[in-house]
Amino acid sequence: MNIRLGILSRKISIRNQIIFLITLILILPFLFTFYFLDKPLEKTIKTKIGTSAQEALTLAGRNIEYATEEMFAASNEIVQSPRVLQLLQEPEALTPYDVYVLQHTELNKVSRSNHTSYVAVLDYNGGMTTSRYTDPRVYADIMRSDWMARLNESPDLLLWVYRSSNYSFADKRPTISLAQIIREPQTHRKLGVLLYSKAEEDVYSYMTGLEGEVYLTDASGTIISGGDKTKLGSNLPNAYAIMDRQDVSRGQATVGEGADKKIINYYRVSQTGWTIVQIIPYNTVFKEIYDLRKSNFAVSGVIVALFVLLTVAIANGISRPLVVMVKKMTSMENNQFNSPITVNGPKEISVLQMTYNQMLGQLKDLLHRVKDEYKQKEEMRFRALQAQINPHFLLNTLNNIKWTAYIRGEKEVGQMLSSLAGLMEGSIVRESSMNTLGEEVEYVRNYVTLMKLKSGEKLQAVFDVPDELLQAETIKFMLQPIVENSIEHGLEKAPGKGRIEIKATQEAGLLVLTVMDNGVGIDERRLEEVRWWLSEDEKKADLEGTAKRIGLSNVHDRIRLQYGDGFGLSIDSAAGEGTTVVYRLPLLDGKEGTYGAD
Repeated sequence: MNIRLGILSRKISIRNQIIFLITLILILPFLFTFYFLDKPLEKTIKTKIGTSAQEALTLAGRNIEYATEEMFAASNEIVQSPRVLQLLQEPEALTPYDVYVLQHTELNKVSRSNHTSYVAVLDYNGGMTTSRYTDPRVYADIMRSDWMARLNESPDLLLWVYRSSNYSFADKRPTISLAQIIREPQTHRKLGVLLYSKAEEDVYSYMTGLEGEVYLTDASGTIISGGDKTKLGSNLPNAYAIMDRQDVSRGQATVGEGADKKIINYYRVSQTGWTIVQIIPYNTVFKEIYDLRKSNFAVSGVIVALFVLLTVAIANGISRPLVVMVKKMTSMENNQFNSPITVNGPKEISVLQMTYNQMLGQLKDLLHRVKDEYKQKEEMRFRALQAQINPHFLLNTLNNIKWTAYIRGEKEVGQMLSSLAGLMEGSIVRESSMNTLGEEVEYVRNYVTLMKLKSGEKLQAVFDVPDELLQAETIKFMLQPIVENSIEHGLEKAPGKGRIEIKATQEAGLLVLTVMDNGVGIDERRLEEVRWWLSEDEKKADLEGTAKRIGLSNVHDRIRLQYGDGFGLSIDSAAGEGTTVVYRLPLLDGKEGTYGAD
């Protein structure tokens, strides 16, 4: 069975297999899952909508409760105020200024919700004091009102009153007021009446975020606040009057049929007996679900279409290059191969694998040749760099001149030539291009001796090299070029005595050499140029020419060729502050012996 499937898969192109598998694995399960999730999703959305509406209604109700609590607290402060009690008991004892101060300190209160209130204090002798200017004739209207009669019948009653207009002269907006009798604290004798009012639109502001028609009704079902101002003061239709369920503080119900079907949410304000009623057309709520379903079908159709298009595009994108590769690789079928791979998979891949078997042998041979050529090129480059500072042909001549100078009594000249010959002998490549650190230090000592003959006591060299590091492996002739740069470009141009310090340390398996001088240093622009020479981009360094590479760049390149890119030189300097060059090499054991014996 497996053999038949394998043969069948080779006969079916990879393009057709991709299209079939993506259709089977992705598109069909997607459509199946979408169909069976739609109904539960609709039920969940309905529940979420109802819960969300109730939460929003509850928040609005609590805000209104908070506003009524503010009105309770403010009115209690007023009825207990000694100034207000004095105003009602001994009005003649207060001057007009005292009354003015009372209006602006006791009555003209602003609630913590930044809604301005209207306050009126009335006595039973025709006197009325208000927080805003009010026509005195209003006193008679208030005393003849129905709510005043109810208040006089029940002096302990806190009465909520809705009016279609304010008593204030300038502000005629509908108001919701809290009315109560003001009593003398000791005898409880009635002294007057307090009317504490807020604008209806300030109360409605707590309900503006609710969807649909929203009304605030009092205990009798009269609308005292709402978005439709024309219905203020009228009764809520009986079809929506579900507030008679006194045992429930909030709830939801559905009324009506067909196009008149409505969802009624309500919340009862506990302190006042008011009820917030929210009326939402049923179709408006669930229209979102129906629209969402249509959108889901549309999006699903688009996704399926995109799946098909992407599947075809991916299949074509994979198979077309493979077919081209198969045609090109098949043209090389006559070559010999020595390491074939197992042929399996779809048709195009099987052909590609068979062609790969034919190419593998040639690729291995080619890789070996390329690797060998690369090693040869690197070795030739290393030898070319080494040859730049390898003046072997001068050594014998210098030795002859040196002994001639000694014979003629020119000891100073002989000493100079002896030191120079030592340097030349150290740079000659014998069996190896490597030295020990001790030999490199000896090279530098010879070179500094030679330079002292020229500069005298102006030049001082200090060596700080621990004995245990003298046998460490180094690249031959790598210290002298840097010391030469320090003398030529740093110390000779500096006033006073020049100093070069050569220090060796070991850090975490590394040999770190530091060459420091107190010369004129390098300005920032020149330092950036030098660092550019030391960059890993060989093409940059080649542009600078051979002359500039013999020093820093030459030593840096030789270290990198020997040990790898992680090693080499770094330089730090500032104008007038000297220069520091740091070598980083692996800490390895070098050869035994000393250098420089004549």
